[in-house]
Amino acid sequence: MHTPTNLLGLLDKCPPFLVFALARRGTDKRPKFDDIVKASGLSERTFIRIACRFSWREVKVKHIDGFCRACGVDPFNLEPHLGFLRRSLTSDKPFAYMTSQQLARFNDHCSRIADFARATVSGAPSRQSQSS
Repeated sequence: MHTPTNLLGLLDKCPPFLVFALARRGTDKRPKFDDIVKASGLSERTFIRIACRFSWREVKVKHIDGFCRACGVDPFNLEPHLGFLRRSLTSDKPFAYMTSQQLARFNDHCSRIADFARATVSGAPSRQSQSS
């Protein structure tokens, strides 16, 4: 496995949309979206903009801290979180812990990644580059 050589590379092992997908997994009672946003100390708009990102690039450090803290993810100890994702993918009910909002965001990102990969292979522009 490739070892990141800088902080951004380390953080991008678990990009914002995955951190949001992991939000408060393993807790007895899943908190509501509003509670997670409130715990982050960010505005709802800022929180959503971060949750939609593929990379931590251009996200302010104070926003990374609040976002990760509210989602219950330690950005400097990602292995337990990534291991949970790996186990979840192979379970009978993958991502059963996600709320419908988290699952919708995650599915949207997976579709965008697939579109980008197809466009890269075929040389055609992706939806993401067309909307820029």
